[in-house]
Order: sequence, then structure tokens, then C-alpha cells
Amino acid sequence: MNAHTIDIYHDRKLNTSRFMIHPNSKLRRAWEVMTVCLVLYVCVMIPVIIGFQFVDWARLNGMNTFIDVYFVTDMVMTLRTGIVSNGEVVMDPKRVARKYFHSWFIVDLISNFPLVLFVSSSGKSLKIVKLQKIPKLLRIGRLLKYLREYAKYYNLIVSFLGLAMGLHLFACLWASLFNECYGPHGEVFCSQEELAPMYVQCVHSIMLMFLGIGESTTYSSIARIQNPAVDADIELYYMSITVFMLGTVFTSFLFGNILALLMSWDQQKAQFRNRMDMIKAEMKYYELPEELQHRVRRNYDYLWINQRAYSDMMLLNQPGISKPLKTTIALHLYKDLLKTVPFFAGSDSRFLGKVCLALETAVYLPGDTIIYCDDIGKEMFIVRKGLVEILISDPKNSEKRIYLRDGNFFGETALVIDVRRTNTVRAVTICDLNVLSKNAFNEIAAEYPEFGERMKRTVIKRQLDNMNIQSPTEKAKVHNQLTLVVEKSLKQRRMSVSLRTIYRAKKLGDKLKEIADRASKPIRQTTELLSLRLGTNVDMDDDEEDDDFDYEDDYSDDMSFTIRDAPPFPPLTEESEEEMARRESNSIRTRKRNQLEKFQPHDKRGSDPSSMLKM
Repeated sequence: MNAHTIDIYHDRKLNTSRFMIHPNSKLRRAWEVMTVCLVLYVCVMIPVIIGFQFVDWARLNGMNTFIDVYFVTDMVMTLRTGIVSNGEVVMDPKRVARKYFHSWFIVDLISNFPLVLFVSSSGKSLKIVKLQKIPKLLRIGRLLKYLREYAKYYNLIVSFLGLAMGLHLFACLWASLFNECYGPHGEVFCSQEELAPMYVQCVHSIMLMFLGIGESTTYSSIARIQNPAVDADIELYYMSITVFMLGTVFTSFLFGNILALLMSWDQQKAQFRNRMDMIKAEMKYYELPEELQHRVRRNYDYLWINQRAYSDMMLLNQPGISKPLKTTIALHLYKDLLKTVPFFAGSDSRFLGKVCLALETAVYLPGDTIIYCDDIGKEMFIVRKGLVEILISDPKNSEKRIYLRDGNFFGETALVIDVRRTNTVRAVTICDLNVLSKNAFNEIAAEYPEFGERMKRTVIKRQLDNMNIQSPTEKAKVHNQLTLVVEKSLKQRRMSVSLRTIYRAKKLGDKLKEIADRASKPIRQTTELLSLRLGTNVDMDDDEEDDDFDYEDDYSDDMSFTIRDAPPFPPLTEESEEEMARRESNSIRTRKRNQLEKFQPHDKRGSDPSSMLKM
């Protein structure tokens, strides 16, 4: 298999045999290429051999024998090659054989049967042997399968291939209707040198009928090559009608595919024009100034010229693409650019992949202000294409500028420190920039602290270079101050993003473990403690389910959990057992007192229990 080929199938190891061949193996691929070449040969030569029987084809017997042996071997190879079923590679010989017997086995058996060993050498018998090879033409399906997998313009190629094969087959069939090359006793009048001109004239006649501008009587012009007195037979008219009908279908299919291909080539341009028409209409509706409309049109013209009418982010945000595949695409798009940035150089692919996925694209026209002085910085810019100028505020020289080109970056200080911009940055030419936002940087820096350290060193170095401090002592002092400020800012950002999440996750895990431990205590202990708390006896069998308790944990601001069957009761102690016994004794005395009160009269005479017997 090619090193760049991605196997999208799943291998099954059940019921496999060591003599089975994987359908994507190099051996099978090479065998398929050889099969396709022989199928092309068969599709070309079998109609010619059948149509021009006056030619002695004995010189091709060796090639024909090789092809017969090859296709018999191919039947064995098919039985020993795994199949793909529902995206799964099946290597079970029984399932492979069952599928082959229900598909191509009968066709292959008929076309590869060695009939020549069982017939005589008469001309009629040899003609039957030649006709036996016609089922081999059905193997063109192998060729179409190969084209469907590897051809870019499959429909167009199939259309041209179908037209060519149709012309070839009908031309050979048209030539087979001539009987002037044979005498009444089977003698041959035509020479082998007449094969080429006769074939060309047959193809010409079939082409005219395919296009609907030929007639069946064109046979007369071909037939008179051998016998000028011959008229067209009725079979030729039937033949011409069939060719007319099939030619209409073939040409319609061919021209339809050509038109679809041309439309697909212009589809993106048509979509761009429709978008521009909508934008122009909207700008006209809002009465935008002409100069502003011109700038908008220039922006979209740049996107179209540079094939950026659809941004890179559209490809990365397509639904259904897995995250590893998105990372690979992003690395291909931005990896070379990131290597030019010092604090990205030398990083591993996993880290660079996260950075590439976080990058956004932006286009600025000449004269556009990318960064305004005194604005609060929220992103860093990397110049992908174009030229930008940094306007430096200098009391001595108000025109001082620094120019940045492809691969340069600016605005990285805003990612580390919450400060205002100190310079204004403008686009000199049309600029294609990649943008890393502060939020994306915070997430990456929290996950990769070493990246934050590299950014810290880069920012401190740039700030010291901009200050242009000459004194080593003062420079060291400023360096320490900048280090404290940057470290404090990075620490706050990490705590505000990732570490707080990790802390909450850890605390949540501890709580869940504690709840699980409580829930694993014997249910009888929980029931007894419940009766203790309620002051009553609650009899419950071991098979009975416990009552449901809701345990809400609000240790975080935005998280609450309801845990069933886990009452937060402390374990029983000796003191609590004594208390339970005392409560039980009091409960018994209370019940007896209540029973006695039921038999006492409500008047004074009934104060003596014996009075009830006197009444």
C-alpha cells in the first residue's frame, strides 16, 4: 500500500486464514493494475477478432493463452482476497467465496472455460470459441471501479470511455455484417492490409450515425470497396436504427457531463459574483460613499485573486472533521509561519497544533489602521503577507517608522500584560495577517507554562530594547520590575482560566469519593440512625429499598449535585447507642401512659379507675 494511502476500513481478525490476501495490500494493488491493463486489451481486441474474421489472428494465440491463464488465476485470487463489507475488511474464506459465487463467478466461469479443448478445428467451431470470449467484456466493470477510486473527473472519463468503446464495438459489428470477404466455399478474398482502411471507414460511418447525420446506406460506400454491385441488406437498417438510438443516449450523456464539468469550474466564480452583487446592492441601499465602496470592492477582489474568497477557518470549521484532522490541517497551513516567531520555535507538534487552531485570519487594505495608540491590547498579530509600518512616538522625530514584512510579528505585549498600545500600526500594502487573541493565549499558557515563560522573556527583552537604557544598574532594576509585573499578570491569568478549573475538578472528585464512601455503608446502619433521628422505630427488611435523600453540594458558585441514597449522617458511636436506648425506653413509657389515658373519664368522678366498673 502506498505510504500516503489512508486505510479507512476496520480489520477483522476472526475466522481469518494466513493464505488470505488483504484487499489493500501491495500485491493486490499490483494485481489490480495488471488486470486493468488486460481488461483494456480484451475490450479492444475481442471485438476486432470477431468483426474482422478474415484476418489470420494466429500470431496472437500466445497472448490469448496467457490472458486465459491469467483470468483463471484471477478467479483463484478473488477467492483468496478479503472483501469489504460495511466498511469492515472480512478475511473469512467462506464469506468471501459466498459473495463471489453470488456475483461474478458464473460470468468468469463461462468466459474462462477452455472451450477450445472440446471443439473441432472447423471454422464454425472456431467462431463459437471467439464468441465465448464476449463475456470477458463485462470485466470493464473492474476498470470503472479503478477509475472511480483514483480518477479526479470520473464522470467525464467514463463518458469519453463509453463513447470510444461504443464506437469501437459498433464499428466492429458493422464490419462483421460484410460477407464479401468470403467466397461460397469459405475462401478469403480480403487481405490483411485492408483491415485498417475498412476499420476507419466503419468508425466514420458509426460516428455519423452517433451524431444523427449519417444514413444506413453509407454501407454502400463501404461495401463497394469489394463489390460495387452490392446493395444494403435489411440487417443494416436495423443496425443503423439501433446505433441512432444508442448514439443519442451516448452523446447526451457525454455533453451533459462536459457541461457539468464546465459549470463546476465556474461555480466558485459564480458564487463570488453573486456575493459581490448582494454587497454592492446593500452598499447602494445604505448610500455609502463611493470611496468606501471602492475599498470594500478592493478587499473582496484581493480575496478572490489570492483564492481566499473562502477563508482557512471555513475549512477548519467544517462539521464532521475530527479534531486530530483539524490539527493536521492547521499545522499544514501555519506551521512554517509559526517557526519564524522566536517563542514558537522548537516547540512540539502538539503545542503548535493548539496554537494553529487558535489563530484567526484578517485582511487589511493599504492605509487601514491595524492598531491604534492608547487602545487596550487584546491580540497579537503575525504578518503572513504584506508590509506594515509601526509609527513610533518620538518627540525628536515624528516621522520615525519601523516596517515589518512576512514572518514578523507585533502586539505580543498585550498577551502578557494588560497595558495600552504605545504605537500605531498601519498597513502599507494589502496585508494578510494571522491573529492570536488574548483569551486563546490564556488557555494555551495555562496548559503549557513553559510557553508563558518564553513569552515573558520575549516581552521583557522587547520592553528593555524599546527603553534603550544605557546604565547596567538601571537596566537590571527595570528588568526586575518588569519581571515582577509580568509574572503577576501571568499568574492571575492562569488562575483565572485553567488552574481554577483544575482546582474545582479536583475538589469535585474528592466530594464524589466521599459521597461514594458514605453510600457504601450498610443500609441497616443508615436505617437505625434514621430512626434515632426521628425518635421512632422504623422496621425495614434487608431487601427493602432505602428512602431517597437529596444531598446538595454548593461548594462552587455554579455547580450543584444531587446524590441519592447517601444521607450525610455520622457513624454510630457508643454514646449514640445509649441515647437510642434511652429514647426507646421513654417512647415505651409514653405509649403506656397514652393507653391508660384512654380509659380515664373526663369528669372528676372518673379519677379512680375502679369507678368504671361501677357504672
